[in-house]
Amino acid sequence: MSKQRLSSLEVSVSPSSFFALAIVVVCLFFLSPCAIAAAETSPPTAHQRYVPPELQVADPNVRAYLDSAEKSAKLGNDGECLTSLQKALELATKQKSLADKGIVEESLAVYYFTQGKLEDAKSQFVNSLSDGMAVSNLVLQADVLVALATLQQTSGHLDQAMKTVNQALDLSRKSKSLYLESRVLGELSRLQLSAGKQADARASIEEALQIDRVNGYSWKAGHLLYLAWVNAAESKVDKAIEFVTSARDLAVKNEDYLTFVQASESLGQMYVHTGRADEGIRTLELARKGVSEQSKPLFQSPDAYSRAASRPYLKVVLLEALGLAYEAANRPDDAVKSWQDMYDAATTSSSTLARAESARHLADLYKAKKEFTKSIDYYALDAEASASGGNEQSRIEALTLGAVLLFQQGEKEKALKIHEELLPLAKASKNVQLQFLVNLATAEILDGTGRMDRVESALKEAESLVGPDVNVPGVEPSALVELYLRLAGLHESRKEVEQELIALEKALTPAVALANAPKGTKNDKPLGGLVQRLETRIPEYRIRDIGEKAYASGNFGDALVCFELLQYFEESDAAWKGKYEEYTKNINNDPTVARLPAISQKLV
Repeated sequence: MSKQRLSSLEVSVSPSSFFALAIVVVCLFFLSPCAIAAAETSPPTAHQRYVPPELQVADPNVRAYLDSAEKSAKLGNDGECLTSLQKALELATKQKSLADKGIVEESLAVYYFTQGKLEDAKSQFVNSLSDGMAVSNLVLQADVLVALATLQQTSGHLDQAMKTVNQALDLSRKSKSLYLESRVLGELSRLQLSAGKQADARASIEEALQIDRVNGYSWKAGHLLYLAWVNAAESKVDKAIEFVTSARDLAVKNEDYLTFVQASESLGQMYVHTGRADEGIRTLELARKGVSEQSKPLFQSPDAYSRAASRPYLKVVLLEALGLAYEAANRPDDAVKSWQDMYDAATTSSSTLARAESARHLADLYKAKKEFTKSIDYYALDAEASASGGNEQSRIEALTLGAVLLFQQGEKEKALKIHEELLPLAKASKNVQLQFLVNLATAEILDGTGRMDRVESALKEAESLVGPDVNVPGVEPSALVELYLRLAGLHESRKEVEQELIALEKALTPAVALANAPKGTKNDKPLGGLVQRLETRIPEYRIRDIGEKAYASGNFGDALVCFELLQYFEESDAAWKGKYEEYTKNINNDPTVARLPAISQKLV
C-alpha cells in the first residue's frame, strides 16, 4: 500500500517547456539591446527596423552613448555595451530627463535579459514604467508592460500576465500607435494560447498580422510564427509547418536572428512530434551553425550570427530544443549532453529559469538511467533555481520528486527534511492534495522511530483536510484507507478503544470506493481486511455491553457513539457479505437501529 501511496505523491510533471518561455521572452525584444538609438522615424527599408518616435531619446549625447552601445553589441563586446548603457543612464539622470531616462532603462533591461539576468531586467523595466508614467509616454508604458507580463508568466502567474498585457493593449490603442498595438496583440495571442483560449489567440494574431501587412511592420515574421503555434494547437500540423517555414524564411531575408532561432526551434520540434525526429534534429543542428542543408551561410554576416547564437538567451533556446528532440528520438546520452551544456550556460549567465529547467530534465534522465544519486542532486538544484526565479510551483514539483526518490532509496531523514520544507509551500499555495500526502508520507517515514508526537501531528493534520464525505480532492481512496489504518494503530497502541474503532469505520468509506472501482483500479482487499478486523475488535471490546452500560448510567453521548459504531459496522458487514438487501429489509426490526432514536431523544 505504501508504494501506491508514494507514487501518488510523485506528482505528474510533464517536461516544463522553458524553450517556449525563453522564446516568449525573446519575442518581446525584436530590437537589439541598443537599437532604439539608431531608429528611423519612417517605416523601414530593407533590414532597418522601424521604432516609434516615443521610443527614441531626444538628447544627442544620450543618443551617442546608445549608438556606441549598439555598435559594441553588434561586435559581441557585451562589457562595453553595458558601460555605454550605464553612461547613457547616468547622463539622462543627471539632466533630469525622465523621458530619455525611461527609454534608456528599457534598453538596459533588454541588455540584462540577453545576459539571462531576469531580476535585474525586471528592476529596470519597473523603473522605465515609472518614468514612462511620469511623462505620460503611453507607448513606452505599453512596451514595458508587455515585457513585465512575460516575466510574470515565466514565474507561473499566467492570470496576472493576462491582465497586464490587456492593460498594455488599452494603452497602445490610446496612444494611436499601430506599431505598438500590433506588438501587444501578438503577445496577447501567445498568452491566450498558453491559457488554452485558441479561438481568442487566433483572432488576436490575425488582427496583428493585418496591421503588419498594411504598414510593413517588422513584427510580421514573429507573428507568422505565433500563427504557426495557433495552428499547431488546433492540430493543423501541416499548416503550422507551412507558417513556421514562412516565418523562418522571412527572418533570414530580414537578417532577423531572433525570429530565425525561434522558428528553427519550432520547426525542429514540429518535425520531432510528427515522427520525423532525425529531420527535426538536423534542422536544429544546422540552425546552431546558421547554415543551410548545403552548409552555406544563411546570413550576410556569419560571424555576427555566431555571436548572437552564442549569447545566453539564444544558446539556451537552441540547447533545450535539441535536448527535447534527443529525448523524443530516444537518444538519452545526447539529451544529457545538451541539457548539461544548457545548465552550464545558464549557470554562467545566472539565468535561474533556464538552470531550473535543465536541472529538471537532467534529474528525470538520470532517474530513467537508474543513476539515482545524480537524479536526487539535480532535483535539489532544480528546486533551488526555481525558488530563486520565483516559480513556487516548479519548486514544489522538484522538491516532491526529490523526496519520493530519497524515500525509495532509504534516505528517510533527508526525505523528511524536504517534507518539512514542502509543507509551508503546500499551505501557501492552498494545495490540499499535497498537504495531505506529505503529512501521510511523513507519518510513514517516522513509523517505528519512537517519535510518536510528530507522527500524531502529521496524521491529525492530514485528517483535518478530509471532508465530511471522507474525501480529499485529488487523493486516491487507498491513501485515505492508509490514513485511518495508521490512526487506528496509533489509538490501539494507547488503548483508546473508541477512537480506534472510529478510525477503522471511517476507513470503510474509501475501502468501499476501492471495492466498487472500475475493473482496472478495483481492489476489495482493504475492505475485506477492515471487516475482518472489526468483526474481531467489536466483540473483543464488548462494544454493545459498553453501550448498554453507558445508556443505563445516563452517559448518552458515549452510548450514542457505541451504537452508531455497531450500526455502521453491521451495515458494512452485510454489504461485504452480499446480504445488504436482507439487512435493509429487516432494518426496522434491528435492535441496534431501534436504539438510536431513543438515545438521540435522551441527548436532546
